Amino acid sequence: FKPYDSAPRIRELRNRVERVKKDLSSQVEASFQNVGQLGPTSGEVASISEPISNKIKGQYYHLHDACLVADALGQTLKKHLVSTFCRQQLSTYDLIFHSIEYGDMNPESLEKRFAWFRKLINAIDFHFEAVFPQHWQVQRRLCLNFLDKTREALLEELGRNEGDTAQEVKPLLKKLQKCLSFEKEASEKFEANLKNPKQANNKPTHSPILLPKDGEDANEDGEVLPLICGMLSSVFDPYMGPYIALEKKKLKEITSSDVSDSNEAIDQDGKLPVFSSSVNLFVYIKNSILRCTKLTNGTTFFDLYKEFKASLRDYAENLEDKFPPAASSTFYSKAPAYKVAEGKEIGICYVINTAEYCYSTLPQLEEIIRTKINASYREEIDMGQEEEIFKKLIAKAILILYKGLENRIEPSFKEMSAINWGACQPVGEESKYVHSIEENIAAFVPNVRNVLGKEYFRSFCNQFVSDFLPSFLNLILRQKLINDVGTQQVKNCEMER
Repeated sequence: FKPYDSAPRIRELRNRVERVKKDLSSQVEASFQNVGQLGPTSGEVASISEPISNKIKGQYYHLHDACLVADALGQTLKKHLVSTFCRQQLSTYDLIFHSIEYGDMNPESLEKRFAWFRKLINAIDFHFEAVFPQHWQVQRRLCLNFLDKTREALLEELGRNEGDTAQEVKPLLKKLQKCLSFEKEASEKFEANLKNPKQANNKPTHSPILLPKDGEDANEDGEVLPLICGMLSSVFDPYMGPYIALEKKKLKEITSSDVSDSNEAIDQDGKLPVFSSSVNLFVYIKNSILRCTKLTNGTTFFDLYKEFKASLRDYAENLEDKFPPAASSTFYSKAPAYKVAEGKEIGICYVINTAEYCYSTLPQLEEIIRTKINASYREEIDMGQEEEIFKKLIAKAILILYKGLENRIEPSFKEMSAINWGACQPVGEESKYVHSIEENIAAFVPNVRNVLGKEYFRSFCNQFVSDFLPSFLNLILRQKLINDVGTQQVKNCEMER
């Protein structure tokens, strides 16, 4: 009827309606002013645990009619009543827990805050039974405001220790666990009947819940309330440096552990023998994922993922340290040579098996992390670089193996090249130089075959033969003359067996 305000009668009726609404609003507000403080007046356990006062249960039920009137008068009055009620009931919380006695946010103080709020909710349930309409969500809003105040105190406490990686991890994690436990408890109590639990902003951070000040209009109807889970626990993510540092230290201990060829350092339980440290590393990483995701799957988990990547690269370097240093080129190749001491070929085979184990396990680990981490980080999860590192490590180890075998037979090649095969005298069916080559191969190859898997043993053999045969043929072709005796000695080589 506003367009018809020019009509005196309509204008008079509208003014009367506004006066009635204003008068009713004042009466409704006045009816709530005598409620007073319902929560504990102290943060001590004795005060929190003492029974609810002997007043009559549901003594404020008469205010239910006032709530129905407020509903009829519109959202502004309803939200003003709710915000005033929340502010009134939490005013004692501010006074108690902002004091020096409870200002320190240690785990015990945090638990007292939660206990105080539980007692407040119990008092409201007792005194205000069936007073507030369910769709007002008074207790949920009260909880959100309580969490917001607690969140500010937590941020202040955590901010004072920011960058201090020496602070104890146990109290930090204990506080986080208490926050997670309370969030779960509160969510089950106040959000169990939500039609769409994803209606709220589910990001890791939450905007403060601002209560309208006296004289201000509340927000319009249809506001979206944040979910309880994450209100407190999400603030820990930027301050979990000490926890990450501890996990990093544990990972470092594993990656730098023994990779010797002793039986104690070898895990024989799998298809192929590998260094036990590799199995221990992945077991620790998987347990670390379980521990972290029970606390958070956001920034902290992503930082931990980066430590996993770094530890895997460190472990690959530790494995590579078992390789012998490169030497000068061999008699028949200009490529770098490697001298593998007797028996050390077995350790290089362990490196190949271990690198293969890491290479084949990484895709599974990547998928586990991608599944569990917050969606905002999912696209950044990639362990392709680490897979490539272990793949190159395998290739280098195989090269060192066959170059090591070439190094062992090189003295025989040199002696053979110095012989005058045109003047060779009968000395038996087989040359001692050819026999020396066979002996070196027979002492080396079975050790490799017994440890490596078929695929990599075949690769080792193929690469050795690809280098050996052209070199052996080239040695023969470089001879100016070979008599019948020399030809017979080379031809009857028992290596063909």
